[in-house]
Amino acid sequence: MGLTHKSQSALEYMMTYGWAILIIVIVAVILYSMGIFNPSSSVTTTSSGFAPFIISSAVCNNFGLIASVESGAFPNNALYVDLDGFYIVSASGVNAQYSKLYNVTPAVHSIKLKPDSSVKIIIPGISCNTSKTFSISAKLQYYYSSPAGTAYSNATGTITGQVSSANFINFVREPPNSLYGDYHGGFILLDNNSQLFNKKKGFTIAIWFKDKTLDLSNQGCNDFGLVAKNGAGYDNESYFVDLGTSCSVSGDFAIRSFIVNSTNDEEVWTPGGNAVKPSYLYNKWFLYVFTYNASRENESIYLDGKFNISQRVSGTLYTSIAPLDIGARGVVYSGNTPEFGYRIFNGTLANMQFYNVSLNSSQIMQIYDEGIYGRPVNYNDLMGWWPLYGDALDYSGYGTDGIPINMSI
Repeated sequence: MGLTHKSQSALEYMMTYGWAILIIVIVAVILYSMGIFNPSSSVTTTSSGFAPFIISSAVCNNFGLIASVESGAFPNNALYVDLDGFYIVSASGVNAQYSKLYNVTPAVHSIKLKPDSSVKIIIPGISCNTSKTFSISAKLQYYYSSPAGTAYSNATGTITGQVSSANFINFVREPPNSLYGDYHGGFILLDNNSQLFNKKKGFTIAIWFKDKTLDLSNQGCNDFGLVAKNGAGYDNESYFVDLGTSCSVSGDFAIRSFIVNSTNDEEVWTPGGNAVKPSYLYNKWFLYVFTYNASRENESIYLDGKFNISQRVSGTLYTSIAPLDIGARGVVYSGNTPEFGYRIFNGTLANMQFYNVSLNSSQIMQIYDEGIYGRPVNYNDLMGWWPLYGDALDYSGYGTDGIPINMSI
């Protein structure tokens, strides 16, 4: 009788508290899946030292160590300092050589920082060897001008940060609808800067792309823009590179470009004959390089480091004042405000580099050989570098940061 009474009490206890225990278990599982019980998931950037700077954020990714540097007042009331090196004293979580001075990107035209300002830098050559966090003791090397001359100094400190899980930027191509009569979507806008994008001696655009459109049968003659300097209703086109749909029944892609000749306002296209089936490009990374050589009056296309096609361009390049667009071939404006892009690329773009010279074939092959995470090959003539890896910032040192339009990054 006593045993039956105890069994009944135990059963009543389970009936009373069983649901509460089950709820606690479910909540614990959810919190664990969110990483709440994983100490590394709650780690943010911490730093100490580095005066007169503060390292406000730091991540390690496939391009290197990415750090946000904020400045305070500089020694001797200097108006600015130049950041040019990062010296590793000790580290865990990254593959880094000690007693080595890593160049802060860019290595040639150094990064100038004013008091009470900030800059985001890449320290290439440092890679992650963990999937969680890293810790570094280092010296940030800088120099500045004073009445006594140029002074060199080191800001010493420690950084703890996270390993990045960022991705390259995706562009989504939306079909025409009742509101938009053309293929449209979000894109990245780079404000016009004549110092960067209107070089009369020539230029080079290098960008990696992965196409996500396998069937072109319903695309008509509507192109897939990669990079373009134009703007509908804003200013005349100057140049662009894209994947044209060839306007063909078979629905091939044409790897092409054009430049506008300012002498007679003529569109000079690279010739046809380089059409490929969508399946050739689909879901695979390719390097697209476009060069314009003013002295030779020539525009050329390279695919995966190899020469593809070229065309003579007589006269001079029309110098459009429109912004440079990434992921679109045209922009729709409301007044001077961009609203959305049209002829949008459909897929992923990565590691765009802009040079104010026409790179030679060996340099172009070097960009290809370094791969999708490769650094620029010519810092002297580098005018813009957008890794497009988690953000649209320019890491060349010129600060032409991309502005996402109608898209989230």
